[in-house]
Amino acid sequence: MASEGSVELAGNMKLSLGYVAPDHEAERWIARRNAWIAPRLPEAGVGRPARCGNSGTWTPPGTMLLVRHRSHDGRRCTITNDRVSPFGYSIEYDLGMVHVTGEVGTMRLLAAEDGRFFTTHAEGLLADGYSALGYIEQAPLPLLDALELRVDPASNQLTLVAGSSDPLYTTAKSISTLGFVESYPINPRVHVDPRITWRVLTLVRAVDAAHWRHRYAAIEQPRTGEVSLGGVSQNPGRGLIPLRCEHDGRLTSELPMASNVQRTWLARAKWVAAPLNWTEGRPRSWAPRAVGGRIGALARRRTPPETHDSAVIGYVRRDPFAGWGPLFSATHPALGDQYLTRSEIEAIDLGYQLDGVIGYILDGVATRTREHLPAEVKWGSRFGQRRRYIEGHAVPDAR
Repeated sequence: MASEGSVELAGNMKLSLGYVAPDHEAERWIARRNAWIAPRLPEAGVGRPARCGNSGTWTPPGTMLLVRHRSHDGRRCTITNDRVSPFGYSIEYDLGMVHVTGEVGTMRLLAAEDGRFFTTHAEGLLADGYSALGYIEQAPLPLLDALELRVDPASNQLTLVAGSSDPLYTTAKSISTLGFVESYPINPRVHVDPRITWRVLTLVRAVDAAHWRHRYAAIEQPRTGEVSLGGVSQNPGRGLIPLRCEHDGRLTSELPMASNVQRTWLARAKWVAAPLNWTEGRPRSWAPRAVGGRIGALARRRTPPETHDSAVIGYVRRDPFAGWGPLFSATHPALGDQYLTRSEIEAIDLGYQLDGVIGYILDGVATRTREHLPAEVKWGSRFGQRRRYIEGHAVPDAR
């Protein structure tokens, strides 16, 4: 005994017996004596069921094995209910488990000396030349393997084949299906990897200063100057919709857009002249230079950007979900530039017109604070210097 209230077992193991030492010496003496008696822990003793002692893995009660053995020269095979192979044979495949007694929905599997196999409802003693191999299910219950009668390609004789994992499944010619058996070991026979591989790329927004527009891409790691909008899955799945990059660089999805911005000459004229009203604290010559820069930007926009084929760059959620935030799409009324953002009010403050939510994007890798965004957007309202950034839908008059 190691100490009061515990007993030392084989292998230096200690088992707490969960009692407190009594107050009186006589009681403590009796308790110590009892502690020397090893506890009777549950174990499989001499009388354990044969199905537990003779099998490599657990088998259901009332069942026995059905095993196919191959001769050492590879030219013959035989079927038994024992994993101990006959002399000159080795186990080729464990076909499965069959019932020991007849039950509802089963039939008796018989083998003849001439190599035939068949099923029957008949019971009782068998005639000479026949042997019983158990009872097999007649209904294709879940996780059962079909027990088929096939022609062995090596011996050209009839044999039994069970399930797609059987080595004869692709080579032996099928004759008929006799019934269904429980796989041994029980299905699934192969280890199922529980790990799920999530391939997620980061959707980034970058400034194209030459054309006064924004460009988007799904990449592994954002580069300097790029804003991370969030993660997009690279695998389709339930609740996900494709995010497409169109030939003009705009991103679209299956979700409908609420607005359709028309770039009119009036909208362009208002945008060009807007800096004339933003002269607070700046030199008087600053506003004309800003207007001239906008006129030049409109002239450069007459040449369409390089085009490419429409392609799916990832998948976003169709509906809101925990850990996924809305991705808003907005369009510039004069330049037609698309602005994707996680903040609806940011797009409004920049002078863009909202199209709607293009989908819901993963939050984990997103740039989610105003301090990490570019200080200005030259073609935005007040050059983006007064824009707010509050994720989600805009709150009226939020300041």
